[in-house]
This record gives sequence, C-alpha cells and structure tokens, in this order.
Amino acid sequence: MRLRLRPRARRRRAADPCAHVGSITRSDSPFGTLTTIRVLLLRNLRTQEACVVLGLAFVLAGLAVAATSPPRPDDGEAIYNTRCLACHQADGQGIAGVFPPLTETEWVTGDKGALIRLTLDGLMGPLEVQGMVYQGAMPPWKAFLGDEEVAAVLTYIREAWGNDASGVTPAEVAAVREATGSRSRAWTAEELADPGNQGIPE
Repeated sequence: MRLRLRPRARRRRAADPCAHVGSITRSDSPFGTLTTIRVLLLRNLRTQEACVVLGLAFVLAGLAVAATSPPRPDDGEAIYNTRCLACHQADGQGIAGVFPPLTETEWVTGDKGALIRLTLDGLMGPLEVQGMVYQGAMPPWKAFLGDEEVAAVLTYIREAWGNDASGVTPAEVAAVREATGSRSRAWTAEELADPGNQGIPE
C-alpha cells in the first residue's frame, strides 16, 4: 500500500497542502498514528476538508495527552507542548501550506485583542502569513482553556523563537471572553482586521 501511495503524493505535492503532514510525526510521538489518518482523509475528502479534519485530529490527540498529565495553568510552554505543538511544531514554524508559523507574524506579536479572540473562538481561512495563504481552520479553545491558561500560552508564543512582544494577562483574556461570549462561530482574517474586533475591551 505504501509503495503505491508515495509516487502519487509526489505528483500531487503542488496541489496538496497536506502532503508534508506525515513528516511531523515520529515513532515516539503520541501523534504518530495520525499519518495513517492523513492518508485516509486525503483519499476520501477534498484537500481543504482533509486539512481541517486533520488539524482537529491533532488537537484531539493533544487533548487526550493533556488529560493524562495536565500542565500547570501558568506554564505557557507546557500548555503549548500539549495543545499547540502538533500543528505549529516545537520551533513555532508550523507546516508550510497547512499550519501557519507563529514567528515573524503580526498575528502573534501584533494586537493582543485579535490574538485572544482567535484563540478563544477559532479562526477560519483564508489567512495570509509570511506571504503564504492558509485555507485551513483553527479550532476554538475557550471551552478547554481558562483565562490563566490562555494568557500563559499566548505570552509564551509572543516571547518564544525570537518573538519580542508584551505578555498577555488573565484579566485581558477575561475581558475579551466576556465581550465576545455570545459568539458561536470562528473568526475570519477580514473580521479581525476590523479595529472594532481588536484591542482589549474596557
């Protein structure tokens, strides 16, 4: 089966943004079995759908790991490693064409309000980062992470991998959560470009 799939993946690489997903898995990683899920998704779903569902599969795997050994709510790096690493990678570089990088981008180091909003309620593409357009989706985290946890992980990514931005406080997360509490759908990049959806509510 593998010998038949590999040549096909090489021919479709330019049109298949999920083609590199398998490369992020390791034999010693709890996410390793998701390579098989990737192959099945690409055989049965359209490319964009496959990327979205695969992203959710990685998130669910991370939740399962976190449930067995939950990190402290103030340990941003540990929260990142259990909730975000599978998609955005240990170095914050993501996977080109599938999961965007968290380095050298205003989406991370820019407006804190927009970053908190997309973390709480998720984000649906298209999204341009470092000149590349991403069509996938980021799931909402507001039901899984408290204010202190969101603040810790966002502070971590705003300071890691050469990023140099101010930290996020639990009070800022709480203010955004309260102001957007009735929202039931993911944000779009266009919506978050609106100044009315940026900043910390007073």
